[in-house]
Amino acid sequence: MKLLISSMVLLFGCLISLADGKKSEPFDGTWMPTKAIFAGEAAPDEFLQAVKLQVMGDRYKITIQGDVQEGIMTFDQSKTPKRLKIVTRESADSVKTDYCIYELKGGEWTICSDASGDYPKDFKTVKGSKTTIFTYKKAK
Repeated sequence: MKLLISSMVLLFGCLISLADGKKSEPFDGTWMPTKAIFAGEAAPDEFLQAVKLQVMGDRYKITIQGDVQEGIMTFDQSKTPKRLKIVTRESADSVKTDYCIYELKGGEWTICSDASGDYPKDFKTVKGSKTTIFTYKKAK
């Protein structure tokens, strides 16, 4: 019975990730940041070198300075700008949801999130804001 339920959950998750153009195939693989801006301030190179993002279908794993977080990404390509919802399990009873916009252009993947709890309207961050922008390139 547990196997049947697990299989149904897996199938349902696969169907959800394929619905509405939420395919993640171009994003599968390992990504390294080339730039990160937090509230209008650029992150130092030492920080960028300590970040690695791995995407496998609708799942992701990010390592930031040795801290590992895992979760689920849902792509929505029907909106402009394109949207990305990232759900991270922070502990056994705590889940965090980030609402992001993204673009994939010229081999660079830019993700913008705003900690205010809504999707950002554009790819801008200013001093004092809660907006973060990461730009990644796929590792070879």
